[in-house]
Amino acid sequence: MEQKDYLLRQLEMIGPMIMYMLGIWREGRINDALDYGAESLENLTALPLNELDVIHQDDIVKFLTEEKELLAGQVRIIAEFLYRIGEIRHKEDFPIGRETLLKARRLIEWHELTTGVFSFEVQNMKKGIEQMLTG
Repeated sequence: MEQKDYLLRQLEMIGPMIMYMLGIWREGRINDALDYGAESLENLTALPLNELDVIHQDDIVKFLTEEKELLAGQVRIIAEFLYRIGEIRHKEDFPIGRETLLKARRLIEWHELTTGVFSFEVQNMKKGIEQMLTG
């Protein structure tokens, strides 16, 4: 039960962090936004973004769940951060924006299948990823 409470608190912390990250991006502070997102991700999951960047999308679930032994809630946190970081990278034409979005999609889909949790927020992320990848 303590683990579940801890994960819920982490999920509640994500919103303000991401809103701040997106706010400074919209102010034109692209690198600051990406740095803040990477730092927040690492603080919550102990995983540096550069470590996630080198993993292929097909291997990311196995890496996180088997190698790093993360729980589904932690994978969900990583998926949301990768979605937001991927959104910035994609819209700013960073070379790895597409790959970041593909990793986020893979994690979101895994989380849905594993937990059976389907939320409006997650559906919007999936729709956003598809629009960016096909647009």
